[in-house]
Amino acid sequence: MSDYIDRFTEMFRDLKPDSFEAMASIYDPEVVFQDPAHQIVGRENLTRYFEELCGSLLYCRFDISRRANDGDSVFLEWEMSFAHPKLSSGKCIVVPGVSVLKLSDNGICSHRDYFDMGAMLYEKLPMLGSVVSYLKNRLAA
Repeated sequence: MSDYIDRFTEMFRDLKPDSFEAMASIYDPEVVFQDPAHQIVGRENLTRYFEELCGSLLYCRFDISRRANDGDSVFLEWEMSFAHPKLSSGKCIVVPGVSVLKLSDNGICSHRDYFDMGAMLYEKLPMLGSVVSYLKNRLAA
């Protein structure tokens, strides 16, 4: 089953629109994906989501720094580096996160990402970014 994780790691190392041909050999057809903004069911829907996401990015890479296994679950700590033309003037944004993957005989059947959506998106938007930064500073005080 670690073969699924090796292919997963390779695919996410440097995401490009043509990276997703590998998804059929990685994900279970009924995979459930969750992140702070989405819940997606099914490999076809997930493939479409990633293709659309990558189509709007200048680039996207995941550097996986740590990996732990517990039975049929795999935990990956990573940093995502990406650039979007409408965020931070197209400059690189780095967001740390963790993926929890559950494996079945048919591939990854559950993929859940944990990361700070504010650091990734909200803080980078004009006007909203200053409000989010202000609130974070007030809560930290």
